[in-house]
Amino acid sequence: MNNNFANNLKKIRKDHGLSQEQLAEELGVSRQSISKWESSVSYPEMDKIITICKKYDINIDDLLHRDITEVKREDDKTKKYNNYVNSFFKFITDSIDMFIHLNLDSKLKCIFENIFYIIVLVIGLFISNSIINTIIYKIFSVLPRKAYLIVSGILSSLFLIVFIIIAGVILIHLFKVRYLDYYNKVKNTKENNESDKDNIVVNTVLKEENKIIIRDKKDSSYSFLKGFVDFVVLFIRIQAFFVFLGIVGLTIFGVFCTTLSLFHITTHEIFIPITIFGISSVAMCIIVMFVLFGFIFNKAYNLNRLFLLFLISLVVCGASIAGIVMKSISIEMYDLPTVTDTKEFDFNESLKYLNNSSNSNREVNYVIDNNIKKDKIVVDVSYTEDYIKASSTVNIETNEIETYIYNFTEEDFINQYNFLMKYLKDNKIPKNSLNGYSVTIKGNESNIKTLIKNSTNKLYTKLDKTKDGYSLYYYRNYPRNIACHLEDFYYNCAAIHGERYNDIDAIAEANMQFDGTKLIYDETKFKCDKAQDRNDNYYYCTLKEGI
Repeated sequence: MNNNFANNLKKIRKDHGLSQEQLAEELGVSRQSISKWESSVSYPEMDKIITICKKYDINIDDLLHRDITEVKREDDKTKKYNNYVNSFFKFITDSIDMFIHLNLDSKLKCIFENIFYIIVLVIGLFISNSIINTIIYKIFSVLPRKAYLIVSGILSSLFLIVFIIIAGVILIHLFKVRYLDYYNKVKNTKENNESDKDNIVVNTVLKEENKIIIRDKKDSSYSFLKGFVDFVVLFIRIQAFFVFLGIVGLTIFGVFCTTLSLFHITTHEIFIPITIFGISSVAMCIIVMFVLFGFIFNKAYNLNRLFLLFLISLVVCGASIAGIVMKSISIEMYDLPTVTDTKEFDFNESLKYLNNSSNSNREVNYVIDNNIKKDKIVVDVSYTEDYIKASSTVNIETNEIETYIYNFTEEDFINQYNFLMKYLKDNKIPKNSLNGYSVTIKGNESNIKTLIKNSTNKLYTKLDKTKDGYSLYYYRNYPRNIACHLEDFYYNCAAIHGERYNDIDAIAEANMQFDGTKLIYDETKFKCDKAQDRNDNYYYCTLKEGI
């Protein structure tokens, strides 16, 4: 006998609250027959099986061969899934129907408000992404570089996917409660009223309220939005609050800059469009602050008026930018007079040049001039006199050529301000002041090559051939561990960077070597990779586990 049928019959009877006598009466059989069927003692005829299936809406195959409890559970899941799909397609068709029936003003309003929501979400993404990346770095920076890049990439991608999903739900929910619910409400009212209200025009929907709000409609007919609503509403308000704080800070900074520009209108005509740009930018920030404040705290504002003011400010801002560009074109880029400090020093075989400048200019030109005496070396330091002061000397104790730089404006805002305003009043902008200074060392070929050899040992540099000599570039970062290879008259050095703190000391004690093309090290203790994002000899090394 089929145990599935016996068990299923018993479940059907109990699910419907029937006794064996009541079930027997409904099927037109005796109670003993029901008892035998449920005990698998006997089996009903096919007409009775068909009757059971029709009466209790069950498939014959499921009744005879499957557990109807599992079948019901699967059916419930299928129905639930179908409800989600139907709900989604209903949302799409309702949205299309609504947009078709909206008048032009309402369509534009809908589009611009949703663009505003998207901008807020994008700003929220940048803020959240920077916070997430900082947290990831703090937690996983102890890992080797490659492992850190893999982990941070995976976590950043997961965050981006989650954010996009949440942002999509937010936009759908806001669109629904702000527009679609109103449209359906007016549409249903129109359909239900057949008397004087028949001439209600659906296109007037959206005129009921002019404030940006978030409503959690408990009677929502779109089930696929449920579960996320409470969270996303809180999430978007928190994001909007942080954006609001940023806009407040930007507004304060804009007021300060605009006031400063206003006091300089008499200095140069360019400050007139700059001041107008500042005023219009501050106005736009204030309008955005009002919108965000109403969005966060459910305050009612006239969005049409705010939008009109924002549009006017945007047009004025664009016009002022055009004015700034036009005035900038008329300003002359002025080359400041250059002064050269030339000094001659005694040459010796251990003399070297020390690049001790924090200035962005880290390049030294070596010029071969065989007319210079064999026991001499000449150092030219060219600089813009109004901007900096520079000179060179030889440190007798260390036997190094040193360049001393004094920048008049580097740490003094007042001097820098006076320096620029002095030229701007005459419609000029100093151009070569940004270059700071340049260093040129001259000598015969033997002395120049010896000086380059001494100056490149144990330093991270790059040497290039020029038409009259050589150009030596000093990299800004000075790694703790360097391995050098003597090539002809200069040292070609590789920088070795430890992935973790305990790698650095181990690398320093390992006596790694460089043959000019690759790093030579103990591969049983270290794993070294050349940096893929650099064109020079820069290596990342990690002490292997267990060493």
